[in-house]
Amino acid sequence: WPRLGFSGVCLGAHFGAWVAGLQTTTLARSLLLVCTTPLFLAFGALALCLPTSAGELAGAALGFCGVAMVASDRHDGERETATWQGDVLSLGAAFYIVGYMIVGADVRRWMPLCLYAGPVTAVAALSTATLSYLVEDTEGSGGVLGWAFSGVSSYFLVTMYLALVPGLVGHTGYNAVLKHISP
Repeated sequence: WPRLGFSGVCLGAHFGAWVAGLQTTTLARSLLLVCTTPLFLAFGALALCLPTSAGELAGAALGFCGVAMVASDRHDGERETATWQGDVLSLGAAFYIVGYMIVGADVRRWMPLCLYAGPVTAVAALSTATLSYLVEDTEGSGGVLGWAFSGVSSYFLVTMYLALVPGLVGHTGYNAVLKHISP
């Protein structure tokens, strides 16, 4: 159970860091940086002396160069919307998902998907909601559950879409695959 808790906290940190990063950088930059998880995995495997192919390292090095080039280039229109804090948070979201993936790959070898995904998703939701409650100014916004009780139906619909499609289908689908391949 502690490993499921750790995996859930990593998933929650991923969501929290990414959403916070999206508030202070552009969507394009955030998507680029949150998708750098394979770079963390490849360079982490190298640092831990795990088997890593030359192709994986070459691809990770090329990816790192591309991310560095894009991240260092700021167009005039982006200066006000893209901040280094948002970029770091989006990069942190990519880093946090590594713990979720590594635990998932190990545990999913023997644990059924529904037994893994349920507790991990619950811990992610609770840890993210708790941190949001502690950090964000929720005065007048309905609090942590403001999306559900704000009276604006689009908030509820968008939140449900994000929970079901990227969350349930995307992340749970990814965990189904982790049983058969390594991250």
